[in-house]
Amino acid sequence: EFALAAKSKINVSIIKTKKTTTVAIEILSKPVPSA
Repeated sequence: EFALAAKSKINVSIIKTKKTTTVAIEILSKPVPSA
């Protein structure tokens, strides 16, 4: 049970990291409006 919980926690953190990376790439690839 503990191993399963640890595995799902790792999966969640991987998903979060992937989402963050995707968002960062999207932000970086968008042309930055001159403020």
